[in-house]
Amino acid sequence: MNILFMASGGDSQGMNFCFWQMAKKLFKQNIFICESGLEGLIDNKIKKLDLKYFSLHKYESGVCIKTSRSKRFLLQKYQKQAINNLEKNDIKKIVMLGGNGSFLASKELAKHVELCFVPATIDNDFELTNYCLGHDTAVTNAVEYILQCKNTLACMSRTGIFEVMGRNSPQLAKNVAQKVDADLLVYQNFVSVKCNYNKNILETQNLTIQSFANILKQIKTKQSSPIIVMQENIFVTGKPFEHELEKLINSDITISVIGVIQRGGVPTKTELLFAKKFANAVVKNINNSKSFVVIEDNKKIKIINY
Repeated sequence: MNILFMASGGDSQGMNFCFWQMAKKLFKQNIFICESGLEGLIDNKIKKLDLKYFSLHKYESGVCIKTSRSKRFLLQKYQKQAINNLEKNDIKKIVMLGGNGSFLASKELAKHVELCFVPATIDNDFELTNYCLGHDTAVTNAVEYILQCKNTLACMSRTGIFEVMGRNSPQLAKNVAQKVDADLLVYQNFVSVKCNYNKNILETQNLTIQSFANILKQIKTKQSSPIIVMQENIFVTGKPFEHELEKLINSDITISVIGVIQRGGVPTKTELLFAKKFANAVVKNINNSKSFVVIEDNKKIKIINY
């Protein structure tokens, strides 16, 4: 049976290790890889797997077979082109790692070939599972970055605002805020204070730079160098925003957009454990005649059908 490994959407830590775990246990099968995700599938970038390829990169972040976010795949003619390439290479089953957008794309592919889907996104917002590959390492990277800044901010009595990734999901920002004991959490829809990040004091749809400054002033009366964790896309952060906010609170501010740092680094032990468990679930069930999704539910790895 010809099996195709591919990643789709954004990269996340643990992808390489997960692919390596599957590849070494399925070496008797005909394993192919698709370079550059759905874009590569459209352009027929399909080739036979060399097991050493994943072995060399297994502990690295990113994904060595590359990935992509494909706008072309939204168009039916390119979907047909991708499916034709699967038929040309006699691919019978796809193992795809990705997030929400990738899952939607996989549903189209699953109409033509059997598909095994593994949730992998640092945002941890794939609704069918409690955990997605990449999340623990992304949180750890952000936490380490913020903790390294804390003492410098404290000695200068500066406010530190740290913008983390998360797109449309607040989970990454929430987990980072809890681990660094942030004084304020600003995330999708709400603003929350230290010690109770689930108790919201203001909806972000009503949040202006002035109302945000008023909250910071209150916090500064108790903490001279507060730590603020903010989900991306709440404000357009940058020097103009920073200077305006400094004027409003009459105090120095340092804004750090942590960004792609969260996608890097060596996967954590937790990440590698999940990658191995997800890989084992795929290997165990790959000969099933149905398409399925690997999920984590209450600390158990489960399989659900499409």
